[in-house]
Amino acid sequence: MKKYILLFVLPLATRAAVLAQPIAVTEEEATSLGRLVETHTTAGNSDVLSQLIDADSFVLRMSGHCPLLKDKDTRDQFRVALPEALSGMAQRNTAALKGGIMHLLRTYEKDGQRHILFRIRDSAGRLNYQDFTLVRIKNLVKAADFFNYVSDEYASVTMANSLNLMYPGAQSAGSGETPALLAMGALSRKGDFRGAVDMAEKLPQSVRETRVIYVYYMNACGRANQLDKYQQLVEHYIELFPDAGNGYLLMSDLYRLRHDSKKGLVALNKLDSVVGGDPWLDYYRGTLYGESGKIKECIACFERAYSDDPSYTNNLEMLINAYSADRQHDKAKGLMQQYQNSSFFRQEEADKLYAQYHWLK
Repeated sequence: MKKYILLFVLPLATRAAVLAQPIAVTEEEATSLGRLVETHTTAGNSDVLSQLIDADSFVLRMSGHCPLLKDKDTRDQFRVALPEALSGMAQRNTAALKGGIMHLLRTYEKDGQRHILFRIRDSAGRLNYQDFTLVRIKNLVKAADFFNYVSDEYASVTMANSLNLMYPGAQSAGSGETPALLAMGALSRKGDFRGAVDMAEKLPQSVRETRVIYVYYMNACGRANQLDKYQQLVEHYIELFPDAGNGYLLMSDLYRLRHDSKKGLVALNKLDSVVGGDPWLDYYRGTLYGESGKIKECIACFERAYSDDPSYTNNLEMLINAYSADRQHDKAKGLMQQYQNSSFFRQEEADKLYAQYHWLK
């Protein structure tokens, strides 16, 4: 009798275990969530982005990189404060995006987890990607974490490293990273990128070449338009951190700034492969082809970029310039008519083009 009871119980236990498994996030759910984030964030509303991260999942991932969070009481206290920190981060990211776009590039599955990958482009055309790892929390789809391409690390690792710097027992305590990060961050937020560069260069080499400081230093140098120094820093960064996933993003940015079309196109093609294909990279290809005098290739790239995102007026202007150079005036007029009938039409942008090309009217 016991034998039959045991045989009866085991299948039930196995079935219960299967039923207890979390339900995977579907592609449709991921796409719907991604579109929601894209719409609200691009419109300047940070509410959806600030609520996207599941705090418990995020703290759990942080604890693997931060000794401070091994203690349950400390972890619980940090968990209570985390939503406010995440909300502040979402507000800053949304404000920095003003005039730009956060575009859902794709959803995909890796190692049993669903991801949503966004392309982020600000009003100046600067590019970044963020990859969110999704989880199901009861009946809600949330993000456990996200990978930021510019910093080349997960947000949980970035925040854990910040806590490690402030934690007296951390290995790096007292070595100068914390005040330097705070000061450089404050200068960068004010737009004083040269000041941030000067501050980095006054640091001891051992501090300056820690990854988080070096990335701040390098990005500030690029924003300050110190191109010779920026190239040296990027090339040295690749030497310091050869496995950095943001290498191609940095290199493509660098060679576009240096107007090196050959190396720039190579870097863009490699970046395109890393992110699984992004049609918007054709905008940057188009600028490089235009600088090298390859007008047909230039036009083809700008046309593909326009099909992907017709709202970016810089690409519109570049495409009209290219049509003009190739004497395709009818195409330029047709494009201008599309722009005038669009929801993102801006009279001041149109006036600039009419002033340059009177025949557009």
